[in-house]
Amino acid sequence: MQQSQEKTSEQLAQELAAARKRIAELETAETQYRQTQAELKEVGERYHNLFEYAGDAIFIIDPNTLQILDVNASAARRFGYNRDELLRLTIEDIEVFDPADPDQASARESSYGGTIVYECYCRHKRGAQIPVEVSSRLVKYGDREVLLNFVRDVTERRQAQKALRESLDRLDVLRQADIELTLRLDVHYVITMALDAAIRLSTAPAGFIGLAGEDAVRVTYAIGPYAANFVGSYLSPDTGIVGRVIRNRRAEFVINVAADPDHVPTIHKTRAMIAIPLVSHRRFIGILCLETHAPECFTPDTFDFLKLLTGRVAIAIDNADMFEERSQLAQELEAFAHTVAHDLKNPLAGVIGFAGVLVENFKNMTDRDIQRFLVEIIRIGEKMNNITDELLLLASVRELDEVPLEPLDMGQIIYEAQSRLYQIIEEYGAEIVMLPQKWPVAWGYAAWIEEVWANYISNAIKYGGSATAPPRVELGATVQGDGMVSFWVRDNGPGIALEEQARLFNRFARLEGARAKGHGLGLSIVQRIVQKLGGEVDVQSAPGKGSVFSFTLPAADGFTLE
Repeated sequence: MQQSQEKTSEQLAQELAAARKRIAELETAETQYRQTQAELKEVGERYHNLFEYAGDAIFIIDPNTLQILDVNASAARRFGYNRDELLRLTIEDIEVFDPADPDQASARESSYGGTIVYECYCRHKRGAQIPVEVSSRLVKYGDREVLLNFVRDVTERRQAQKALRESLDRLDVLRQADIELTLRLDVHYVITMALDAAIRLSTAPAGFIGLAGEDAVRVTYAIGPYAANFVGSYLSPDTGIVGRVIRNRRAEFVINVAADPDHVPTIHKTRAMIAIPLVSHRRFIGILCLETHAPECFTPDTFDFLKLLTGRVAIAIDNADMFEERSQLAQELEAFAHTVAHDLKNPLAGVIGFAGVLVENFKNMTDRDIQRFLVEIIRIGEKMNNITDELLLLASVRELDEVPLEPLDMGQIIYEAQSRLYQIIEEYGAEIVMLPQKWPVAWGYAAWIEEVWANYISNAIKYGGSATAPPRVELGATVQGDGMVSFWVRDNGPGIALEEQARLFNRFARLEGARAKGHGLGLSIVQRIVQKLGGEVDVQSAPGKGSVFSFTLPAADGFTLE
């Protein structure tokens, strides 16, 4: 009995020891469990923080129904919803695809196996569409597979891509403009190509180019809803934004023309304007102006690119001008050579011939014959001298850059021209009729205008009259409404056919069958003189009705001669 109790005590001691050991193991396991729980909590908090506060929006989606199962705070905040609202939607309610959008790339697989990357738009709760890039892949989510979509806002990237694309487009326009502007050295072609390029570059609906003349800028080419008489009109340097650019020679970008006190409308719907002077080698050539009713079309980048374009345009116009000038100079040099070779050769041969006869037969000639030969030599020499004088006058008109303009006493100038023509007036028995009692005052250069009158009057005498009637030459003037004065000479000759009128002012043109054999430089000199003084020449004639030759000069309004 005693032994049985002692065994029981020993067993109890063993069991107690085992129980204590088990308690220790349980305590260790509990500690490990608590540590694991703490670690799991920490991991969960980390996951939660990563999920909630990630910079990208995160969507967890059922791959079968496309139902949104969960989203992070960034997704809700970025697209304007709360979490519960998103959980009631499918991803198809959020994503928008636009096949026409060039920035929407096709879906592609990334370097991380199974991840699909694509671009689309995500619809904001207020309706706006936000460009995004989506990285999507299947992942384990508990005991199921879900789609995990990382959605990144690419608005700034799209804007940068758009800006880059626009810059490349502008550079391409500049490249094309460089090619087009140098294809032909012709001013009209250059300004046409230039304005077309500026319109393409800026998307402006309207614009024009004005070229500088002797003392004003004239609208040469325009695109847009301008008035019918706008092309050909003159731009005042004293009014408007354009006038300010002409005065200051400085480009201007006016985003709100209504707020500019200098603005003078040419198109009433215009809200923004870019005006840039055309300057080459410090020479003012003209102005390019663009107008739009949509100010957002004009940006600082557009303005900068247009300044690059206009620099090229100015050089191209300058080159075309120089080419035309050199071509004209080459023609004039050829004409000069023609004159020397033909018009001077014949009278020179006459002089040599008469002189040779005198040398060989002087001892056997009578005084009367000698005098007749010498008179003929003098006559031919005077003809050669007149040709030389006109060639020198043509050269002086071309070479003189600045003409000293003055108010002209036209009556006195005509008197001087008639005095020079005394012999031809007597020879042909011409009647000169001066119609105005008082000549209008115009601006010009007296020495040159005397040459114009002398040429017109002498031609009217030579080509006027008939076999039964002597030449009658009428001189007159008409004050025009455009600030110009027209001076004219009317003859009573047989008239000039229309096809011959077109070439009258060409160098060396002569009228077929005319009894006066001139050397053909006269009318070309007249045209050069008048154009240099800011006027134009003209002829009105019909067979059997005589001819009227005219030239215009700027009126000296308000100026009277004593």
